[in-house]
Amino acid sequence: MRLSYLDKLGNTPGHIQHFNKKTLKKLLEKYFKEVEIETSTYG
Repeated sequence: MRLSYLDKLGNTPGHIQHFNKKTLKKLLEKYFKEVEIETSTYG
């Protein structure tokens, strides 16, 4: 982990998509039967 953009929780300016836990889970549930989102101490 480089800790770049730590104040923005890793969302770098060049990223096209930004997800929170709820929207990421909703997207993945379209393709997978079981989805579990785990976060680090920074998430």
